[in-house]
Amino acid sequence: MKLNQSEPREANSGGQIAMAAWQPWLAGGLVLAIAAAGVSSLDLGARQWIQSLGLRGDLERVIKLMEIFAHGTGLLVTLALIWTLAPDYRLRLPRLLAAYGLAGLTVNLIKVLVPRLRPSAGPEASLPAGWGNWEYLSQSFPSGHSAAAVALALSLALLFPRGRVVFLILATLACLQRIIFDAHWPSDVLAGAAIGVWAVAVVYRTAWADQLFRHIEKSSPV
Repeated sequence: MKLNQSEPREANSGGQIAMAAWQPWLAGGLVLAIAAAGVSSLDLGARQWIQSLGLRGDLERVIKLMEIFAHGTGLLVTLALIWTLAPDYRLRLPRLLAAYGLAGLTVNLIKVLVPRLRPSAGPEASLPAGWGNWEYLSQSFPSGHSAAAVALALSLALLFPRGRVVFLILATLACLQRIIFDAHWPSDVLAGAAIGVWAVAVVYRTAWADQLFRHIEKSSPV
């Protein structure tokens, strides 16, 4: 099985490499700013609209199960499947793990800096939780599950382009699950998704990361 489809494109000059390295940072910051702007009234309205769709029966159960794709269990299953069914791609797993880990670390850092009550906390849940309140109900912003789902989906899409639509659908359903079941506000999910995109862009599309992982891939005994 050839890996050429997933090879990152080489930049034509040092200037292009530098610009490509900064683009994910700028894009991620812009989306995060837009997400932060929707923390109050837009969040409440969007959440009510999504929950008013009245998803029931099999569709509700499927969306609920999509949490697995955004969970560590989903990552372990994905790694096991790639290792077993696509051995030619084993050398690419460090990149996937790095993107997933970078997204998770970034989310956890922001949760500490920006405590926010989850929707399930009650009528005042849209208000800031207050500095120093780092319990589960105060860790709404941003959504770690959404960051993980998007980072995993985009990494898989880069590895297996033919399945990109399926991977993005799984990530979208995982993000919706966080809103429908009152785990996060819509802006939490949007911010988490932005972090997932940013993490993948840093790992797969910056020159320094590409050089690092190429060295790892060449020196690996696998």
